[in-house]
Amino acid sequence: MSCGVLTRVGKVNKKIPVMLQDCFLGETFWSPFYDAGTDLVIDSHIYFFAAAGIYSQYVSPAICGQAEYTAGDSKFPVFIGEWSLQTLYNNTLAGRKVIHDTQVYACQKYVSGSAFWNVKMINNTAAVDREGIISDYWSWELLVDQGVITPTINGSYC
Repeated sequence: MSCGVLTRVGKVNKKIPVMLQDCFLGETFWSPFYDAGTDLVIDSHIYFFAAAGIYSQYVSPAICGQAEYTAGDSKFPVFIGEWSLQTLYNNTLAGRKVIHDTQVYACQKYVSGSAFWNVKMINNTAAVDREGIISDYWSWELLVDQGVITPTINGSYC
């Protein structure tokens, strides 16, 4: 990212941070390019639906470890800009709440928040490994309606 972007945004309002998508390289890759105090937030995307060997029943420790690692050197805040509940293998409808709550907990504990991807998924009936369809793991609205996403998480998992 050009320092010109940071300068232009700073002229509008010095309190507006610029978000840099990390291109799956992480905060520590980008950190040396910018001075401490630069109003920059690193946006990282973490998905377990395409990660080799990830089974739903074993994903919680991976979520916690990935969130802790993603925080990098803490020079800049990291925001997890995309995540979902689907894993590569053995998805279960009953296991979604644990995965959701673990993601929320880990993002609150190790990084500067997160955003679930996406709000509404319509007509996506493609099957996932074991149980359900893609919408069952990717539609925030559906997950709220089904009681998977609630205002409070049930516990800590990290």
